[in-house]
Amino acid sequence: MSSLAKPIFAALILVGVSVWYLTPLRSPKPSQMSGDYRVALVWGSATLKLRPDGTFEEVVQPAGDSEHKVQGKWSVTSDWQSSLSLQPFWQFTQNDQGMKVDSAALPVESWWLHDVRIEFGDVDSAIKMRKQ
Repeated sequence: MSSLAKPIFAALILVGVSVWYLTPLRSPKPSQMSGDYRVALVWGSATLKLRPDGTFEEVVQPAGDSEHKVQGKWSVTSDWQSSLSLQPFWQFTQNDQGMKVDSAALPVESWWLHDVRIEFGDVDSAIKMRKQ
């Protein structure tokens, strides 16, 4: 190997490893998903507690109004885009306090150097709950 090829080869390996570690969309394991998540919104806040036994509790707290509490079962699917399935679910968006629905499949990301993130609401809302 020539003297120029060695640094180029090393740089390519470094770039490849860096991209791999910084890329989201890895499939999180259920053990990674368990925990408490929270997000503040313009109208209040929402919390989600995923328990290791596959049950959850979601609390949506509008400012100055009574809370909405939902309990049920959760699971993680690992297809092209990993998703968190919740049954039932209190569905909300950035601007709407929402309503109870039978189920939801929410995109999740697992980052090597960061944390697990759950995306709520529609794609344009950019609501992401982060593990506490």
